[in-house]
Parts: sequence; C-alpha cells; structure tokens
Amino acid sequence: MGYAGRQDCLALSADILGDMPLTDQAAQLPEECSFRSPAPMSMPELIMLLEDALRGRYGGIVRAKGILETGGGYVRFDLADGLYSITGADGVSTEPQCVFIGRQLRPAEIAARLADPAAFI
Repeated sequence: MGYAGRQDCLALSADILGDMPLTDQAAQLPEECSFRSPAPMSMPELIMLLEDALRGRYGGIVRAKGILETGGGYVRFDLADGLYSITGADGVSTEPQCVFIGRQLRPAEIAARLADPAAFI
C-alpha cells in the first residue's frame, strides 16, 4: 500500500516557497494523507472505519473519499460535514485508493486500519 502524506507536501512547499517564511494562515492549512491499494474490506468494516473517522480516532478529519474493494465489488465513499455516503463503484477504471484531509491526522493508524481492517473489529 502506498502512502503520501504531510512530509511530502511540506517538502514540496519548501521547494516552491524557498526561504519564504510561512504565515500563520499557511501554518493552519489542513493535512492530507493518501493511500493506494488498501486491503479489501467488508461493508461493516468500512462503516466502522468511517464512524471512527467521524469520532476523531484518526485526528480531526474533515473530508475523506475513496474507492475500496469489498466482497461485493467496488464502492465509493465520501465523508464530509459530519456525514458519509457509500455508493457502488463497479466499472471504475482506477485502483482502490483513498484520501483523508484534516488536522492532526494520525496517518500510521489510518494505514494500519487500511492494511488489516479485520483486526479492528
């Protein structure tokens, strides 16, 4: 499973900004962590992941979305404004992937959950 997170974004920002100091507003920008090819999970596992994300288990997640493989095919999930939705995504021409956006994210915990979802039930 691939992961790209805050360190990559900060390195890119440093390349673009050079020696320019970050303003207070720039320091408050949300973090992002992305995952490619997460392990397949059941619908109950996905629902529990999204519920845990809403309750702050993985940091202050304000937005998450992705495509995951379940026993019944592929699904698309969206989380925003304290709500989430899960819809079918069969026929999608992309590999399973997801992104979480927020503040004080816990990417290692999210990665562990996506690598072995059954261990968290």
